[in-house]
Amino acid sequence: MAKYGSFKYGEMPYGSQTPWIYLRKQSDIDNDTDLAYVNYWDLNRIETRMQELSDKLNSYAYVQNIVTKKDWMKQSDVEDLTNIPTLAHLQRMHTNLAKLIEAYYVYSDTPALPETFENLTVFKMNDIEKILHDLHYTIKDMQIRFRECGTFECGEE
Repeated sequence: MAKYGSFKYGEMPYGSQTPWIYLRKQSDIDNDTDLAYVNYWDLNRIETRMQELSDKLNSYAYVQNIVTKKDWMKQSDVEDLTNIPTLAHLQRMHTNLAKLIEAYYVYSDTPALPETFENLTVFKMNDIEKILHDLHYTIKDMQIRFRECGTFECGEE
C-alpha cells in the first residue's frame, strides 16, 4: 500500500498532515495509480477526520456520538484477516458520516451520502472525502463568523 507523496490531489486542511483526496479520476484506474485503490491509509485518514469533526461539532453543542477505528494497518499476512474492513466496519463508517451530516449541515453542492459503503469505489471515496471536506469548511465558516466578546450591545448607551 503506497503513500500518495503529494498534496496535489486535494486541499490541505488547516492543522492537518494529510490532504483531502477527492479528485480521483477514471484515468487513475486506467493507469493503475495509487489513487485507484482504497487502502488502509485512506481508511485511517477518513476515520480520523470523522473523529476530528465529531469532536469539533460536540464542542459547539452539535451533539452526536460516533465510533471510529483509526488503527488500520497494512495487511502483511494473507492468512490473517483481522485487519481487513468487513461490511460491519463499512456500515459503521456510513452511520458515522450520516450522523455528522445530520448534526450540522453541508453545502448545497456537496455530493449526497452514498446509499451504502459496500463495494467502495474510488468515486464513492471521492464523495465521502468531499463530504468530510465540506463539513470541515462549514464548521470553519461558522467559526469565522463568531462575534468577539463585547461586540454586541443590547439597549445600552
